[in-house]
Amino acid sequence: MTQWITVHDSRTERPEPIDLVSSPTTAYERKNIRQEENPDGEPEWVYEQREYTMQEFAALKTLENANSISATEDAILELAELIG
Repeated sequence: MTQWITVHDSRTERPEPIDLVSSPTTAYERKNIRQEENPDGEPEWVYEQREYTMQEFAALKTLENANSISATEDAILELAELIG
């Protein structure tokens, strides 16, 4: 995973927050996506972006899913205790 960098992008469509199709080897995560004008007065997309290898991204998603399942199980147990 790389550090967040600021990207200026001239594409016409809004960039996706997660991009798994632009590269066969790299996953892109984007945040703070906004449209601004460049110095020539043309619209551009500006956002923060970091990159993952596909393997890193898959591992991150697996970990997030495991944490989500664990949190859901904990919430169900807590609710069951409250209900009695």
